[in-house]
Amino acid sequence: MDKIHIHNLLNGVLNLLNSNTLGNTIDDPIKIKLTRANDYISTEYKILNLLSALSGFRWNCIEQTLHLTNGKKIDQLKIEIIGLNSDQMIIASYYFDITEPFDEFAGDVSEYLKVKQNKLSK
Repeated sequence: MDKIHIHNLLNGVLNLLNSNTLGNTIDDPIKIKLTRANDYISTEYKILNLLSALSGFRWNCIEQTLHLTNGKKIDQLKIEIIGLNSDQMIIASYYFDITEPFDEFAGDVSEYLKVKQNKLSK
C-alpha cells in the first residue's frame, strides 16, 4: 500500500487529519485538525492502530514527547513495533502536529484557571 492510499484510508475513517504525510519525521508530521470534541492523544493512538492494522504489526508506546519547534507543537510517539508473523521488533517514531487542538485546550485551561483565580480572590 502506498503513502497516498494509506492517508486516504486514515482520513476517510477518522476525518481528523489535515495532512498528506505519515509522520515519519519531525519536519513532516501528521497534522491533526481541530474539532470541537478533539482528544488529540486518542486520535494519535487511533491513527497508529489503523496503521498497524493496515501494515500488519502490533505496537506499544515507549515514550511520548512534546516538541516546541517553529511555533508548532509536535507530539512524538516513540513506539516498539512487533511483527505479527514474527518476534522481530523495531523502534520507530511518529510525529503529530497538534498545534491547533493543543492551543485550543491550553486556551480552555487558561480561561478555567482565570475564573478559578477570580473566585478565590473574592
